Amino acid sequence: ITASKQAEEELRAAYRQLAASQETLQAQIAELNKSRELIAESEEKYRTLVEHTADMVFIAQDGNLAFANTALVSLCGYTLDEIIGLPFPRLIAPEDREMVLGRHRLRLDGNTPPESYEFSLLHKDQKTKIRVNIRVGAGSLHGRPATIGTLHDVTKERQQETVIAESEELHRKMVLASPDIIVRTDLEGKIIFINDKGVQIAGRTDPAEIT
Repeated sequence: ITASKQAEEELRAAYRQLAASQETLQAQIAELNKSRELIAESEEKYRTLVEHTADMVFIAQDGNLAFANTALVSLCGYTLDEIIGLPFPRLIAPEDREMVLGRHRLRLDGNTPPESYEFSLLHKDQKTKIRVNIRVGAGSLHGRPATIGTLHDVTKERQQETVIAESEELHRKMVLASPDIIVRTDLEGKIIFINDKGVQIAGRTDPAEIT
């Protein structure tokens, strides 16, 4: 009888331990499911943010594009199916290709080339070029090394700078060639600029003799 009771107690203890283990396991499963839901929610928020940003976002692995957001796909003229798996060098204008790939090789070798710089993307039509500023860094995709970066379109900014520079140069030439004397002085009355007509009237040959 004593042996029977002892066996019964041991069985009950084992049952209680099993029940406790089951509760612990269920709690761990619930926590894991919650973590998965949070991760999925976070990934969805990140995907929405990436897809709706005006900047281009990409991930390259083994030299090919593994991810490209809508902005990059549309600006370069490809479809999503066409651009995924495309060798990244195909998107780089020929004159910038060696520079971009050279910095990429340096990064893979553990060096620290500039993380931000400009180059021109090449459109699918192989003619149109888009000037961009790239910010790039090392990352991973599916447990393997990858390059993750963003591209900001600066084409219009550079075009505006060119127009301004050309306008300033034209204005400078017009001032120099003006039949009127044009002089600019500082707050103390010292001449800091005089055009060619002013130099001529002053009987000099070099503006430096007057300014």
